[in-house]
Formats: sequence, C-alpha cells, structure tokens
Amino acid sequence: MANLNLEDFSEEYRKTAPMECSLYLVSCLDKDTQTQLKKDWNEAGGVKVIPYWKWCMEHIDVTYHN
Repeated sequence: MANLNLEDFSEEYRKTAPMECSLYLVSCLDKDTQTQLKKDWNEAGGVKVIPYWKWCMEHIDVTYHN
C-alpha cells in the first residue's frame, strides 16, 4: 500500500495531494497493469464502493531497492 506522508504539505493541499499522488503512481505503471488495476477496481464494485484514487493507493506498493 502506498502511504503519502502529508506532514510537509500545507493545509490547502492535504485533501487533494493523495488523489494526485495516486493518479501519478498509476501513470508510472505499464499499460497492462493499469488495465488490470482498473478491471480489479470495477470487479470490486467500482465507484459505488471506493473512489478509484483510493483503490489505487491501497493496491499499489512503493518500494526502495538499494
């Protein structure tokens, strides 16, 4: 799960930053993975259950490799 640290964001950006970050992370994925992510979200109930940006944040892992 991606976890955005909002500590350094000003108050005016704390609400929208997670949404923007999520969509940025999606754009970093290859097209096949993006398609699968969207398919999985739709199969889980889509927007009626969870916003797409939030689904992405919960299902994309960000890792550091040294």
